[in-house]
Amino acid sequence: MATKPALYGLTCSVRACLVLLISVLLVSPFDYKTDHGFVLLGVQAFAMKTISVTRGIIEPDNFFTGEDLLLQQSKELPGCEYDGGQILLSHPSSLAPENRQYGTANLMLEAAGITIDRINNERCGVKVDGKSYALRLKTYSDDSDKNKTAAVTRAIVNESDFMLAGYTSGLAAFQTPVAEDNKKLVITAGSSSTSVHSGKKYAFGMLPPASAYFGNAYRAMAQLGARTIGFLYDDDFTSCKPEFAEAYGFEVIYTFAIGENKSYDVFDEAAYNVSRLNPDSMVTCSRLTPEHWVNAMRKHNWNPKAQVTFGNVPLEEAVGTDAQHMMTVSSWVDTLPHIPDAVTGWTPKEFAIEFETAAHRPPDYRQVAQSAAISVLVQAIESAGSIHDADKVVEHLQNKTFDTVYAKVSFDENGQNDATGLLLQYDIDNVAQVALPESLNRDFEIVYPMPSWKKRDCTLLSDCLRNNGDCMDDGTCSCPSGLIQFGNGETASCKELPSEDMTYIGSKFLYVGYSYVVVQCITSAIFGAWAIWNRNSEAVRASQPMFLHLISFGCFILALSIIPMTFQGGYRYYRDPDTLEPTHIFNDNIHNVDKSCMAFPWMFGIGFGIVFSALFAKIHRIREILASAIEFRRKRVQARDVLYLIAVVLSIECTILLVWQFVDPLLWERDIIRVTEDAFPLQSVGQCTSEQGFIFWLFFISFNVCLLLYALVLCYKTWNYPSAFAESRWITACVISYIQILLLAVPILVIVKDDNNIYFFVLTSIVFLMSMSVTLFIYLPKVVSFYSASAEGNLGQISLQFARGTHRSSSNDGPSVLISGLGPSMDNFESSSMRFNQVVPLRTNDMVERVTSAFEEPSEEHTKTKSQSSSQPYQVSESIVEENQQDLESGKVTSSSTADETDVEKGH
Repeated sequence: MATKPALYGLTCSVRACLVLLISVLLVSPFDYKTDHGFVLLGVQAFAMKTISVTRGIIEPDNFFTGEDLLLQQSKELPGCEYDGGQILLSHPSSLAPENRQYGTANLMLEAAGITIDRINNERCGVKVDGKSYALRLKTYSDDSDKNKTAAVTRAIVNESDFMLAGYTSGLAAFQTPVAEDNKKLVITAGSSSTSVHSGKKYAFGMLPPASAYFGNAYRAMAQLGARTIGFLYDDDFTSCKPEFAEAYGFEVIYTFAIGENKSYDVFDEAAYNVSRLNPDSMVTCSRLTPEHWVNAMRKHNWNPKAQVTFGNVPLEEAVGTDAQHMMTVSSWVDTLPHIPDAVTGWTPKEFAIEFETAAHRPPDYRQVAQSAAISVLVQAIESAGSIHDADKVVEHLQNKTFDTVYAKVSFDENGQNDATGLLLQYDIDNVAQVALPESLNRDFEIVYPMPSWKKRDCTLLSDCLRNNGDCMDDGTCSCPSGLIQFGNGETASCKELPSEDMTYIGSKFLYVGYSYVVVQCITSAIFGAWAIWNRNSEAVRASQPMFLHLISFGCFILALSIIPMTFQGGYRYYRDPDTLEPTHIFNDNIHNVDKSCMAFPWMFGIGFGIVFSALFAKIHRIREILASAIEFRRKRVQARDVLYLIAVVLSIECTILLVWQFVDPLLWERDIIRVTEDAFPLQSVGQCTSEQGFIFWLFFISFNVCLLLYALVLCYKTWNYPSAFAESRWITACVISYIQILLLAVPILVIVKDDNNIYFFVLTSIVFLMSMSVTLFIYLPKVVSFYSASAEGNLGQISLQFARGTHRSSSNDGPSVLISGLGPSMDNFESSSMRFNQVVPLRTNDMVERVTSAFEEPSEEHTKTKSQSSSQPYQVSESIVEENQQDLESGKVTSSSTADETDVEKGH
């Protein structure tokens, strides 16, 4: 048992030495025509035969047998007699798995094997002069090397009857010159280069010329409108050359020749560069890596309008469903017309079945071309009736047409197949259909431009079509009525999803809000028009028309602030259809909603500021006049004396709003509050919000509340003033109603914040109540007074009677003071023609002290007068009445005489 390992080791050493010797011999240049060269050829042939055996490339269960060469032998059927002997076919091929072209070579060898078996076993060989000849095939290893291919050819050319060439133009170019010099007929099954056959009588090619191979592809793309083209090809791909496209009018804007490095990074860089140029069509020719190119295009989300791909690996096998709508060129498909092969009897479809049974995969054009090459050779031999007369066989090859599984074959003057390449396009089922020539498939229409990757993913991988939807270019699914599109690309589908409750404000509540606006605006307009129409009446002039107009205008603005609250929107950013997460794509419709968010505080603030400042100025004016009157001082109160109060209030309001607007304005946001198990939103709520919004709302409300409280203090101090001219009680009612509304509104709004309908109703009701309450409290008393004046005269006439002394206070409880000048318009007190006088009883000295101390400290003279008359009632002298009457007639208005001008008489 120990001798076998020793012998095996010795054998391996001998083989290693032989391999080293062969390496030296193969790289040594020699001329095979010299005697010395023949010696070298013998050594090389021996070495190569030894390599084939020692590498163990023998398939005993298949049709490979032999001790020194790989010799294909057929299983002879009973009854077949090969009385003529054998016809030897030989060729170099890649036999080792590590060889670059091993995959292609092995498949072509498989095709040759089943074809020879068919000829030998089914028809009992080749028939020449009534004799049968068995076909034999010898295969030598060339290691996918050009130099070794030439060396093998030199070694086997003389012992072969006929030769088969390699599987690429690059290798065949080193074989045909040797065969031509030795007048040995050679048929190439994988070469389309014209230079391989040009000027060579004994070389014939089964493939169309490289210049014509893509002819139908260029013609079709030009007819469809493509004008620019890009090329990406292996540097030794002779049929994939840019100059061939230029002949059809294309502008070549990108070319890249792939060298030995065929990694993904090379294709990724090429896809990036070509996507920026964006040619209409793209031609890629790579023998082994079509998937790299497709993956790179997908990465950069780019695809041309037409993509033509050509290589050794079937496209549908390399890239799967991504082959959909891509084009490829070929010289054969199994759907060609069912013309039986004249030698094997196979139709294209039958050959495809036989090959797939043997090789466990469908054939492509190269395997078919290999089978057809053997069939053409047999037909030419039998037609010429000669095996050894190569010239006679060549003549029949040049002049006849042959029926093969490759279709009808005839050769041009250059010895190449004069057919043009077929243009194929993969249909929606990922099946290659013949697009051109049209005669082979009249029902197929080329898809141009090619759909986007997203659309193809949607078409092939998603449930869109199964749900009766239609895939769009962006990869989404256009769904039938009642279904909602979901996902994109391979996730696109139509689903019956629950509708999302956007919690929009209901139409009924919106109508309520609009009704509030209409009612308040009409009310403000009516009362404002009434005040203008009756501007010369004493009731209106007594109530200061400017204040009335400001109140009407402010309430009008307050009511209009309801309108921005009716604006609503969806999500601020569009949501991703796959993840339902917000994207960075802004919803342009939200711009208007954002504007309305800040429009509400602006309109509310301005309206409230105008109304409140008018009330505040009015009560402040009353306080000033009464305080002066009680001190027996003459004081003129002009418009500018109170307008500054309005300006100050509005300025502060606007300052707060401006800072808010620029620092952190309110923006529309929608939040999901309920979702399904699939994360589909069931309910969401939208609202105006900002990060610092609460702080600004706090400042805004606090300022106005402080003003209201201060106004309430002033109202309290003027509560007992005569309401016929001061209106202090009605103003007090307005202020108190504002405070009550705010106290109730804030907690209610917090409670109903998440219910848009109730929140909207409460907020609009608050605004309406604030505006309507002020309007009614201020205007209704004036209207009632205006239309209920007594027959004795209006309020001004009654006051005038008091001023002239025709009526005295009936009170005996204390002194009385004549107060004038509280009624006329504050626009121009000096020009007023109306005087508003009334006697105010002052019951005791304590009352005088209380009133005077409430407003400001009395003067020394007033204090002296008060001490002198502490025990008796007193009244203003008649001179004051006369002076006031003169002022009334001259248009001057005073609050009272000063202490220096007042003559107080006791007991008058």
